[in-house]
Amino acid sequence: MTFTTNTINERIYLKPAYVPNSLVSVLILVTLCVSIYCGFITKQLPDFSAYTTVLLLILSLAINIVITPKNFSVGFLTSLLPYLIGWRIGAMLNIPLIMYVAPFALVAFIGQFIDCIHNDWVHCKDDGWFGNMQWQMTLVRIYFGFNWTGHFTEKLFAGTGSFHHLEQVFFNYGLTGNTAFFVILGGLVELAIAIGVGMGFLSRLAGFGGLAYVLVANYFGGHFFNGYTWNSKPNGGWEYILLLVIFFGSFIMSGSGKFSIDRWLISRGWMPKLLLPLCLTQAGQELYSAKK
Repeated sequence: MTFTTNTINERIYLKPAYVPNSLVSVLILVTLCVSIYCGFITKQLPDFSAYTTVLLLILSLAINIVITPKNFSVGFLTSLLPYLIGWRIGAMLNIPLIMYVAPFALVAFIGQFIDCIHNDWVHCKDDGWFGNMQWQMTLVRIYFGFNWTGHFTEKLFAGTGSFHHLEQVFFNYGLTGNTAFFVILGGLVELAIAIGVGMGFLSRLAGFGGLAYVLVANYFGGHFFNGYTWNSKPNGGWEYILLLVIFFGSFIMSGSGKFSIDRWLISRGWMPKLLLPLCLTQAGQELYSAKK
């Protein structure tokens, strides 16, 4: 099976067969309406968090309606992340209505993803075991990448109360000068990791960035001085940190696979050649060049 044939199959079958996209759109819209109500009518969402929540959910809905039907992998990934951020804001600020409503759309997102995997397995059997391994990697990659949502949201999107709390946390870690700058910088790096790893964009670079950030952040967090076991002390040891280092480091070796922004750009010839090493290993680049 050639690279071109694989690309054609991906365009045809790399999407759900049974879970309609309209269902996800309706559930995102319901969450958006609830967020507007909580943010601007009952005023439960403080200061700028009302605007960030609503704008992010509008972005998620727009992507889901416009992009997802044309290219499922790109639309799914770029619609899911802003949706998760909006939900996370509501959960952080303990807004019950958002917390109760938002999970329904997530269930629909997950249903679409499982449906897409099944559709790919049924129609792309030539990928065999390698195809199964790609999906395993994709599932883990998306989870670990989007897991950073909880961290960058509290730094960038959840309002001044959350931001000032993080300033105090960073101050206690020893960053006593330009503390606000480091909070924002940390949030931006975490957001970049979520995009790079979770969405699979410049994924080898994102893997290196994630590895470096985890080491630096947890040096200041003090986990390396608390022993190995994660729950050995209130601040935790370096067990979980090592897990993250190994995970992010693995993407320096592999790249992100077919359910990614990288694959979408590369398969259409839109990824600049200069950036290919940040997405693909040497073997991957050689395969791409031979089959292009």
